[in-house]
Amino acid sequence: GKTQLKDKCAYNGCTNNRESGVRFFNFPKDEHRRQQWIEACGNSRLRGLADITVMRNYYICSNHFEAGMYSKILSPFKLKLRVDAVPKKFQTSGW
Repeated sequence: GKTQLKDKCAYNGCTNNRESGVRFFNFPKDEHRRQQWIEACGNSRLRGLADITVMRNYYICSNHFEAGMYSKILSPFKLKLRVDAVPKKFQTSGW
């Protein structure tokens, strides 16, 4: 069937979905941090969307966070982001 947006990572160029075995994280409720996430993930489509839409329907998968961004890595299923976690910055190719 058609993959819902909420089943796919919103990071630019990422094709991970629910079946990829990665964790999905909601965009933060905090406005400032949410903007940082939107900037970092390089997906310009997110900029024009209502806050509630971004928070409800979009996710960033665990591939885009450095290990230091997790509060306590208890087990692969208990990944929890630190309150100040931001995704790695999307790198455009150097051409």
